[in-house]
Amino acid sequence: MILNKIYKFFNKHWIFASLVTAIPAYWFSFVKFSGKDFGLVTSTDEMKPLTTAIFYALLIISLTFTLSKAYQDNQNEQKINSENEKMEKELSLRKNLLSSVDSICKKKSDALLGFIDKNRKNRLNSKNVLDIIIRPKVNIEKILDEISLILSNIMNFYDRNNIAVSIMYKYDHDEWRFFHSINMNFNLPVNDIVNNETSTVYQIIHGKAHSLFYPEKKVAYENKQYLPDVKDLEVNLVGSIICRDISITPQENSQYISAILCIST
Repeated sequence: MILNKIYKFFNKHWIFASLVTAIPAYWFSFVKFSGKDFGLVTSTDEMKPLTTAIFYALLIISLTFTLSKAYQDNQNEQKINSENEKMEKELSLRKNLLSSVDSICKKKSDALLGFIDKNRKNRLNSKNVLDIIIRPKVNIEKILDEISLILSNIMNFYDRNNIAVSIMYKYDHDEWRFFHSINMNFNLPVNDIVNNETSTVYQIIHGKAHSLFYPEKKVAYENKQYLPDVKDLEVNLVGSIICRDISITPQENSQYISAILCIST
């Protein structure tokens, strides 16, 4: 914008900018008290045309500088407000993440303390403790619910039923298992999903993509990369879908757990 260019010019030539803001006032005073001596006014103290023209030219330049500065100040304020808003959102996200991690760890801690309290007189071994801490079904379902809660807060979903989170996983030479958030009503068998070439999960399992994201399920369905369930058909495939490979691979060329995270709206 032209005002932005004007401001940059005045900001670069700051001495000229200082003169522009001061000269109009001094010019008027100079003309009033010394105008006759320099022939700038008539004998009746009226400014001559040239004097008037110079005064208004200086006034316009000063006004232009003032407007350009006001415009730039407004732009800077908007930028600062935008950055502050972005920072507040990031802080809110981090706060929600910490709260979710704390909730997950607290559930583990409560289970462990409860187990210890019930078995004070019995000797505990590592297997007993690990059985309490490592509970895949309970822990995964809790993690999924916390992910669902965080995403609903980020996207301002007042109804958590509008977002569903699930994980499919399996150990080597084992069957695929399926866990989903409590707000998800799923009606397709796991085998139908992992073995159907048109499902999003199938694309991830067979290495056709590490992750897939479709803002519109209709597009995924048309590309034969989404398998709709009954609910999808009821709402005419309205919503989005994202699937990502989150397999655990402790060493190169080895895979401890195959896992896929799916989020849909």
